[in-house]
Amino acid sequence: YIAGALFVDGTPAIPQHPIIYIGALSGFVGSLIDSFLGATFQATYYNAETKQVVDVPKEKDDKLIVGMDLLSNDFVNVLSIYITMHVAAYFGPYLFLSNC
Repeated sequence: YIAGALFVDGTPAIPQHPIIYIGALSGFVGSLIDSFLGATFQATYYNAETKQVVDVPKEKDDKLIVGMDLLSNDFVNVLSIYITMHVAAYFGPYLFLSNC
């Protein structure tokens, strides 16, 4: 079994460890994309009466403290996954084949 993983038809197999680096880098970049989208396009409000930060304004007095009210948290998550998936699919083969 181990020999089959290391050699294919007598020639050395392509090393698989670069996949770990690609996955870790993609996760880090995805986290940055999610944070950027959330801070920019997702509204966050402050309720002075309860002294809490909320995503959805419940009262008239809730004050917008950061972001624009364009996207919900769910849509930010879906959009960041979509962008990260396409960035990883585009750059992944270059990173994987350059380490071989």
